[in-house]
Amino acid sequence: MVAFGSKPPSGSFVLPPFLELHIAPSQESLPGLYASCDVWLSASRNEGFNLMAMESMACRTPLVSTRTGWPIEGVRDGINGYLVDVDDVNGAFAAVSKVLDLSEASWREMSENACKSVAHCSWDESCRLFEASLFRICENASHLAKL
Repeated sequence: MVAFGSKPPSGSFVLPPFLELHIAPSQESLPGLYASCDVWLSASRNEGFNLMAMESMACRTPLVSTRTGWPIEGVRDGINGYLVDVDDVNGAFAAVSKVLDLSEASWREMSENACKSVAHCSWDESCRLFEASLFRICENASHLAKL
């Protein structure tokens, strides 16, 4: 099991010995960390976007994520990963198990689908979509002002 974070856990929280924890990994090492996994689990309770979910998929790692942030839009159950409800530990376990139990060929298909799901994403595309959203907001505000 691979995990990373900005700092080690504190207090009485103890990590299991089988967990490989990377503290503040460099940007250059992240693709290798994601790609070393058979499935990426994102169990957030609240996310504005969830860039790590998208990054893992870009590295051909199927995703199991709670229904928060971008995964709600990008994950298709059984195609490129699975979505589970927030705090649904049994559902997350079942979804991770489904990915791990796939045949080699089925896993590779899900892996490729994960990558294809985010292949169109770029700064240029994000800026274009953001700009289009701002124009729509301005147009709507203009129409409302005329009422």
